[in-house]
Amino acid sequence: WERGRVYLPQDWMARFSVTEEQIAARRITPQFREMMRGLVAETRAMFNEGAALERGVEKQLAVTLRLFRRGGESILNAIEALGYDTLTRRPVVTKAAKVKLLGRAFVEKMVA
Repeated sequence: WERGRVYLPQDWMARFSVTEEQIAARRITPQFREMMRGLVAETRAMFNEGAALERGVEKQLAVTLRLFRRGGESILNAIEALGYDTLTRRPVVTKAAKVKLLGRAFVEKMVA
């Protein structure tokens, strides 16, 4: 919100009665948490559906797609770990987790 932008779907905000004013004030409400829980679940489902693409492309590209997906899933896990509070805390992927993701991708690339 620092830049005056809200990157949340307007229809979800309306459905859960979350306002831009609440977001600007960084006010976490049960409705905000439920909205975020739903958005995380929907995004996770999209990542799962997209995983099928990895099997339909050449192996080098599949490794890149897999790394992107796993990085996104790591952010979703971080959001869950914060109790869906993305207004007062920033979800982060630890350096150790990043190294693990990159190491796994490197091994997969070498095997590909």
